[in-house]
Amino acid sequence: MHYYPDVDGITNGDFSDLLSRGDNAQFFTSTMQPHSVSKPIIITEMGSASGPDSDSNGTNQAERLVKYYVYSFSRGVKSISWFFGWDSSMTPNWGILKQAAPGFTPTKKTSFFSYKSLSQKLSGFASVEKISEGKIGNFTEGVYKFNFSERNPIYVGWSESNKILDLSPYISTPNVLVTDIIGGAQTKETIKVPISKSPVFIEAM
Repeated sequence: MHYYPDVDGITNGDFSDLLSRGDNAQFFTSTMQPHSVSKPIIITEMGSASGPDSDSNGTNQAERLVKYYVYSFSRGVKSISWFFGWDSSMTPNWGILKQAAPGFTPTKKTSFFSYKSLSQKLSGFASVEKISEGKIGNFTEGVYKFNFSERNPIYVGWSESNKILDLSPYISTPNVLVTDIIGGAQTKETIKVPISKSPVFIEAM
């Protein structure tokens, strides 16, 4: 499967194409099950462009990267390859690194750090549960629980309506660690966490 929502008709936050393809991943899985067939669903290319002007540092791209991965994993996708590693004349604005002249080190975009945070937080998860989601066709809200075999679950959440995420049904400890998409972490003495359009990773302490 390929995901390129930015060039497949998504405008003004309408992620219907991505959502429909994500549900296709579930369709493939449910179709295989009655026949005792089990094959991993793999996205060989998935991407989102930054910039060129309003998002030149890749902040919006960074947020979309996390949302695309989390949503895809929640639909049973097992492996995803991000396109592209760096900007080039052939792939302007699509990389997580800015284009650099030969011999020079590329500049890391915000999306580089969101990819790093995503990998560090969710690597090795055993399963994922959808707690809540926005309206199908619009990626304005999502809360997901990632389960691990040897460590506490990690919750990923965002909301463009700037809501308070109450995790009391899931977390019994009084404190949580909240990590933003670029790796900045804060301890919160509450399990009612404000969330915004930029995803955060939340775990019990």
